[in-house]
Amino acid sequence: MTKIEKIVAAIESDPDDFGYVVAYRNEYRKLWSGDLRQASEYFSADTTFGSITATIDIIIPVHNALPDVKLCLQRLLDSSLPETARIVVVDDCSNAETRIFLQSFQPRLVEYRRNMARLGFTASVDRAIRTSKADLVAVLNSDALVTDRWLTRLAGCLMSDPSIAMVGPLSDCAAWQSVGRILGSDGRYVARWPREVDADQIGDFLDRRHVGTFIPSELVHGFCFLLRRRDYCNAGGLDVGAFPMGYGEVQDLSLRLRARGHKIGICPSAFVGHRGTRSFSYEEKASLGRAARAKLYARHGTRRYLEAETKCLLDPDLALVRSALYGAFDIPKWARNNFTPTSLSPATLLRIEETAKSRGQGIASPLGCVEVRIGREYRAVTVSHRNDRPSRRKLSKSDATANQRSLASDIARKRLLAFSPFASHRYLERHADVARSGVDAATHFLEYGAAEKRVAFEKVEISRAIAGLDAQPRTPAQCSPHSRNRASIHIGVYCSSSGNQFMNVIADRLCLELKGQNFRTDLLDERSRIEQRPDLCIFVAPHEFFYIGEGRKWIQPDIIASSLMVNTEQLQETWFHMAAPYLFNSSGVIDICHQNTLLLSNAGLPATFWMPPLQRLGSTDIDLEIDHPLAEVLPRGAVARPNSPVLGRPLDLTFFGAATAHREHFFSKSARWLAQYRNMIYLRRAQGALDSKGSGHEALAVTRAATAMSKISLNIHRDEVGYFEWHRIVDIGMCNGAVVISEHCFPNPILKAGVHYISEHPRFMPDLIDWLLMEKAGQSKLNDVRRAVDDVIASGASNDPSTALASFIDQIHDTLRHSMERMG
Repeated sequence: MTKIEKIVAAIESDPDDFGYVVAYRNEYRKLWSGDLRQASEYFSADTTFGSITATIDIIIPVHNALPDVKLCLQRLLDSSLPETARIVVVDDCSNAETRIFLQSFQPRLVEYRRNMARLGFTASVDRAIRTSKADLVAVLNSDALVTDRWLTRLAGCLMSDPSIAMVGPLSDCAAWQSVGRILGSDGRYVARWPREVDADQIGDFLDRRHVGTFIPSELVHGFCFLLRRRDYCNAGGLDVGAFPMGYGEVQDLSLRLRARGHKIGICPSAFVGHRGTRSFSYEEKASLGRAARAKLYARHGTRRYLEAETKCLLDPDLALVRSALYGAFDIPKWARNNFTPTSLSPATLLRIEETAKSRGQGIASPLGCVEVRIGREYRAVTVSHRNDRPSRRKLSKSDATANQRSLASDIARKRLLAFSPFASHRYLERHADVARSGVDAATHFLEYGAAEKRVAFEKVEISRAIAGLDAQPRTPAQCSPHSRNRASIHIGVYCSSSGNQFMNVIADRLCLELKGQNFRTDLLDERSRIEQRPDLCIFVAPHEFFYIGEGRKWIQPDIIASSLMVNTEQLQETWFHMAAPYLFNSSGVIDICHQNTLLLSNAGLPATFWMPPLQRLGSTDIDLEIDHPLAEVLPRGAVARPNSPVLGRPLDLTFFGAATAHREHFFSKSARWLAQYRNMIYLRRAQGALDSKGSGHEALAVTRAATAMSKISLNIHRDEVGYFEWHRIVDIGMCNGAVVISEHCFPNPILKAGVHYISEHPRFMPDLIDWLLMEKAGQSKLNDVRRAVDDVIASGASNDPSTALASFIDQIHDTLRHSMERMG
């Protein structure tokens, strides 16, 4: 049984596990080599079509989504349509607003039909095609954005060969027919393309450059296609019974047409933009997609369909077309397709790209100035990408003996080498000067590399390590807070007086929780006297405490080895790298991320998960007399009350966070959509942390006040690694009574996605938020999520990690006491 066959068998036994589909694609990619035309043909092929004499009906099925329908129809009427074309709008029982508009919108060439009851996408299209008298039929989604000569190009391509039954265009959002990034990190379809390079510019480039005529394909995407009506009817048409609401119906038709000996494919000189499905909620989309894939597997065979789909993804001719566009428009890497056939060398793609660039630019594509609505105003926001790479100092061989080795202890080295995201050989590959010096990788990182901000844990390695953990988080074990005389244990919680405001919040909450577990606890900082330190020291945010001001005097081996560290940072961040030597040298780690806890524990370092308990910040109004520029854009006359009902709040959406490339991309792409709501969005560009005094304190106060006025608190991750971000999801969002909408996160033992917050891919967030704010079912979902969070607060369920923390501290204290007794 081959590896491909094993993967197919696994898919058939568990069709909902998409990881097997990704595995099939990757394995097939190694084995398959597609035919490739000569690269020169992409710039010399004669694709000038004569006049189109065949009659064409353009069928547009509509169900609500009126703004998209208006834009689609306007662009369609503005394009250069053949004289033989007619537009047929099929209203599938839309709401009154859409119906009234369509009934009144009947210019020449447009015929309006309305279903008396909702038939669904597939039945509406099938009925319109079968009742048509035209030679050719084009089906166009109501959220498609056509370019000037789209239909002429498609029709010329179809009519060039009588054996061609169906063709589709290129697009910015159409799975394998997309010109940009096709697959996300999870292997599912995404649509990543710079918004400033729009459909008209791409269409004009393809039309002027005559890029190819016809590319044979296994499948055609259903958002836009042109076919011969006779071939459609002979093949049995779309299967209304199996795919009533769309999703999978055109793939099914594609395979049946090919089985009858017809050709189908893509016309690379035609381009049609696509905004993505707008008539379904995000939950409906996911459900329809899973059901369609299962039916296609059952009807055509799992391996047959997967092979057809993967061939489309790997098509080398389409790869060359994309490369030409990348060169002409200087497309950034995040928007480029990264799933190309192994038979097509990078040099070939680069040659095509450079040729296109030299033959005439489209436009340059750095992100420019976008408008984001803040409060009631539009503010210009300049979007840029910075490369904050830390400086590197050269290392001589003598450095290893010249410096004190206090942080490169044997126990720290042992733990670091057992820490799965760390690989010695990768560290030496990244840092050639270290490899040349002959210093051991673990020793160098602990003694020098962390302070120099050298990278030791990369995103790919972190992702692999976390993927190897249990899929579901374990709920923290509970124990009795009165199981021993904890009042005899004196604990000092240390936090830098000059550090991030959020670290002070965590330190405050930790003190309160330890006192609640009957420990004698004091909140201290780096200015405290070392000789008067308590029985057990807990250092919050070591990446700050030991690097700022007087915190350096605490870097003593005996203090660090007998203390606990509270880690608040994500593994890929520079801050975690800086904290790592202190974590691995300590008696144990308290981490607010469950996955970090497991990785550290697996490395032999005692660790426990603790999340500050969820609590509403107050039932009274928040003081809005805040001396900070951001306070000026808070809604005047409104009150900030964390316990206020969600739907009655004056702001629709808030986001506060540091500016990163990942976040800037989301907000620049979403600016036009966001403008329809009342938002407060702040991407902070200042360097350094929000300090606990002055402007930092006031900025946090504005953040809390705005969130307490907002229906939705948005969480966009710093980068592609999906940590559950406590400070934004819990401390800012939930604690101020807003409903949190987040990118997909690693699981949290207490708070569940879909119950206590809503997670979604950024591509579908506009659809989700539109549904939540505009439709009754969505508003009901908002209230349900808010009630679920209120239930957690009322039940005290979020206190569970605190009882586990108390037990952990008991064990650490006992271990340290026994160790001291043995020594003396």
